[in-house]
Amino acid sequence: MVILPQSWGRVGVGGVGSFAAATSDVSAHASAGPAIGVVVPVSKKLNLGLFNQNLFGNDVSISQIQPIAAYQLGSGWSLSLGDLQWPYDWDRGEFLSMPIGLQIGKVLPSRNSRCVSP
Repeated sequence: MVILPQSWGRVGVGGVGSFAAATSDVSAHASAGPAIGVVVPVSKKLNLGLFNQNLFGNDVSISQIQPIAAYQLGSGWSLSLGDLQWPYDWDRGEFLSMPIGLQIGKVLPSRNSRCVSP
């Protein structure tokens, strides 16, 4: 992906590909497409965004939408949406799944971090 900083946030543009190894016929299981992501800092503590990946090929027409939300709680703690990927099947005309989840994280200083001069 190429990250393009904007005055209001960041945009990422690129491509995605998938190769399933179910059979020896690689062309039947290869798919590719565009990917785009947007992240906007709403405040000093809150980032919101959306990431979209699209896979198209033989018997594959899937778009994956991933909402992004991260909130800094302070003292190294953060709360964010989990790895939520909502796949939409264009052939079936429906979402295949829509998981929900939260993650809590804590950043700790390294105990072995020393600055070594040559």
